Amino acid sequence: MTATKQWTVTARDYLLDDPRVNPAARRKFKAVLQDVRGKGLPLLVWEVYRSPEQQRALYAQGRTDAELRKVGFTDGEIIQYRKQGYLSTKPIVTKLLNPKYHGTGRAMDCCWLVNGAPTWNVPNEWWETYGRAAEAHGLKWGGRWKMRDLPHVQYEGE
Repeated sequence: MTATKQWTVTARDYLLDDPRVNPAARRKFKAVLQDVRGKGLPLLVWEVYRSPEQQRALYAQGRTDAELRKVGFTDGEIIQYRKQGYLSTKPIVTKLLNPKYHGTGRAMDCCWLVNGAPTWNVPNEWWETYGRAAEAHGLKWGGRWKMRDLPHVQYEGE
């Protein structure tokens, strides 16, 4: 018998305490979480700081092996990322090989805890509430972009 992960809305808040997260961004991210959760919405931190290795894995998703080789991926990396589930048949999730905001601890991606599990499939009003809270704290929300990124907020200060 395998144990099922018991999620709580604060289960991943520890990601904000990573020393690579920008201190000013951390304060703003925590304020957003407090505001949204204070409205009774189950906002869950998904990712904050993203290592170069994780960014490369995400970049590999949705791209062919030949495309990856053209930008310097080795065959060993490609095999590793494919085994981890970053397949060419899945949708592209990032256009950046070197993340400006996640890579400097100035971005946060969130999702929602519904029926005990993380999900991104929630009413649009939940995302709007998240976006308004982020903007109220001086963050940029990816939901306003041409290529919308609802889970993403970023701090553009120093």
